Amino acid sequence: MSVRSRPRPHTPVTTTDSRLRARSAIPGCPARAIVAVAVCVVLASACDRRTTPTLDVEVGPQRLADLTDSLNAHVARGELTTFDTGHNEYSLRLPGAQAEARFVLDLAVKTVFVPFGFARVRLNGLRFIRADCIWNTPRQALEVRLDLGDREDGVLAEVHTLAGIEDMVFYVSGGRVTLYLRPVVSGAGRLAWEPVSVEIGVNTDDAIPAVRKPLRDALRDVERDIAGQLGPQLTDYEGAVADWLANLMPARARLRDVTVLNDRAIVSADPGDVPEDTNGDGRVDIADVVTVAMAFGVEGLGPADVNGDGRVDITDLVAVAVLFGR
Repeated sequence: MSVRSRPRPHTPVTTTDSRLRARSAIPGCPARAIVAVAVCVVLASACDRRTTPTLDVEVGPQRLADLTDSLNAHVARGELTTFDTGHNEYSLRLPGAQAEARFVLDLAVKTVFVPFGFARVRLNGLRFIRADCIWNTPRQALEVRLDLGDREDGVLAEVHTLAGIEDMVFYVSGGRVTLYLRPVVSGAGRLAWEPVSVEIGVNTDDAIPAVRKPLRDALRDVERDIAGQLGPQLTDYEGAVADWLANLMPARARLRDVTVLNDRAIVSADPGDVPEDTNGDGRVDIADVVTVAMAFGVEGLGPADVNGDGRVDITDLVAVAVLFGR
């Protein structure tokens, strides 16, 4: 019995080059894209995730000097002068701001108790003559000092007692209104201000002991009035500050925090426009890697051209890799 062997099917030798050609022929999956994805994944794993890019802007002595000069210019023009019991209006423009910030303070006559009676206390003819701004580290706030001019009858008190009514006049020398504004970052990544406190420094030592404490109590009430009225009006001021910072930061910057140091404040922000997020979903992930990889080597502007140089290449992959996972 004879056994006939069947001819073995011919299997062509496949070279490395032909394998690459076969893979590159798969529709929608070019070899260069596969290589690009692999390179990007390797780069992403090698990048230090802790180096989230931030923008730090220093608001130091020179910028505070600009702010101080701006306030003093308002004083010189008579736009920041009145400080009386009654209606007070102020319009301020920060350096570089597009719009004015407007404030209104309505200060009422204060009634305080004195021995055997009461007194009505009001501010009279007080004027701001000078302004200064510093960073106050212990309070973590911007300290705005507004010095008052001397006035012999700066504070008036109408005292009602069993003996009758007596008008008292108090000399204001070296008076100062100090505002403490704490910078805070809102949820929208914008700078806002909280009025920490207001302090009015008026010398009351010349007043008779029976009136001295009530007079100081009246001034404390005025301080609380100013702080209470100032808070809701700070939205205009926040807009002015936002314009001011816009000149110091790239557009769309998103603030993270503000740190007040001895003579300066550091404003930290995240870049608002992230070209590495090619599809705009708020996260740099594998979808952005694929977008850049599939366009690897293509010339012309587009979402995959992260750095905007007109060509999608390794630099665009590196940029996506650095922010991968963020």
